Amino acid sequence: MIGQTSPDSPRQRVLGLAVAAVLSAACAAAAVLAAWMTIQVLAQDRLGSVAGLILTRFEALDREVQSTLDTFNRQPERFCSAEELDHLREAVYRTRYIKDVGRLKERRLVCTGSLQMIAAPPLVPVPQARTKDGLGVSPAEPVLVARESRAPILEKGATNVVLDPATFIDEPLIGMDYSAGYLSETGRYVRLYGRAILPVEDDTVMQGPFARDGTLYYRLCARDRALCVTTALRKPDLFHQHALLLGVCGLLGLLAGIAGSALTLVMWARRNSIDARLRDAVSRRALMLEYQPIVALADGRIVGAEALIRWRDQTGRAIPPAVFIPVAERIGEIRAITDFVIAQAFADFASCLKDKSLLGISLNISVQDLADDAFFETLAKEIERWSLDTKQISLELTEHSTEARDVVTDGIRRLRRRGHRIHIDDFGTGYSSLSYLNELQVDALKIDRSFTQTVGGDTTRITVVPQILDIARTLGLEVIVEGVEEVEQADWFRGSGAGYAQGWMFGRPISAAAFKERLAAQALARPASA
Repeated sequence: MIGQTSPDSPRQRVLGLAVAAVLSAACAAAAVLAAWMTIQVLAQDRLGSVAGLILTRFEALDREVQSTLDTFNRQPERFCSAEELDHLREAVYRTRYIKDVGRLKERRLVCTGSLQMIAAPPLVPVPQARTKDGLGVSPAEPVLVARESRAPILEKGATNVVLDPATFIDEPLIGMDYSAGYLSETGRYVRLYGRAILPVEDDTVMQGPFARDGTLYYRLCARDRALCVTTALRKPDLFHQHALLLGVCGLLGLLAGIAGSALTLVMWARRNSIDARLRDAVSRRALMLEYQPIVALADGRIVGAEALIRWRDQTGRAIPPAVFIPVAERIGEIRAITDFVIAQAFADFASCLKDKSLLGISLNISVQDLADDAFFETLAKEIERWSLDTKQISLELTEHSTEARDVVTDGIRRLRRRGHRIHIDDFGTGYSSLSYLNELQVDALKIDRSFTQTVGGDTTRITVVPQILDIARTLGLEVIVEGVEEVEQADWFRGSGAGYAQGWMFGRPISAAAFKERLAAQALARPASA
């Protein structure tokens, strides 16, 4: 029997080959699947990034619209007067997103910035929807200045504005669709820009990434306004764009190790989302503070510092606060960041505050901080630890955050009872009314740098700034001007009664050590100047 083979041996070999083929095919399929998942994750990240860019532009448009509507609605006695016609024409010229501004009376368009007085005022259709704050929204209406064209029209009170229909034409939208619009008071979505994307009409859709009917979506809405943006990318289009890559991955997937590598790549992509990177940075205290001088405009003397949070990820790339602070608020890390700012700023400048070489320091806080009793406890403990005067610790809230009325009002009362000074940051970019500011009982307004840039050689552009200064005088508030870069700007605000300023003219944000060197140099120079 020596040399004879078992009758089962050929079958076993065939079975072994079949199993090997199946395993090889499974590895190839796993590699392709892993690659496809990675491509979708990266595509969702790109959709989210583009949605963020569009929403930022949309919010800027909305602020410009609100400011323009409020400006003209505050002056009913000037309705279509010669003076107002000049202001309407100027508004059309200086605004970025508005093509025309009109004045309405009994649903008829009486005058506009472009057409001036209209001989036969046409009837203006009723808006298709209204937002909770009364903004009328008409997605695509014919415009008088170009009758063959249509553009979005927004209105409030006796004023309407015609928007630029090409607002988002320069956004990086290659290979994807988008939709940008308002939410009505009933929650219905009204599209102003982009294409009709079916899931946007579904009010149950939450923010963030999701997939439906073979399409990837990313929906993003403003925190304090009825604005939403959705980006979309069809999976077949995405597949065709990456067909070669998928083929290569399938071939490499014949090796078991490649399948593991593809899985690792997917896990790496997830671990390296901005949410996870920020959590890791906060847990490792891998954040830092820089300080920008606040000076007295009368003599340029440094009287305070604003603490500014900075983050560089593990690649060394600087992530702007405008990007990671909203993420921190969303994922619940803002309180840890605020605690870090308080502890670090006090450690850096407690000695300067005690010897009065620095009169005060400003810290930025969030509405979420005001809603958390632990914030007040931490602040009080750190002040007691360093034996500081609460009057030297100013707390800054952005004007947009003051929309959370009850939380902000109660929180400010608690802070003021303890002796803290309260500043409203970026004033002029939000929607605070005179009565609400009075109710908040703040100490100072910080004029946003976008308004500071309107001051300079061309004084005809100064329109809102005098009104902000008037508001401050009416309420007895101090004014801190942000973004001062030119001598002409400093001179203008000094002559207009503003007390304090910060900006590159007086110093860029610097480290605590460099800031203390400036304070020391100022202390040495003061007797000589006297």
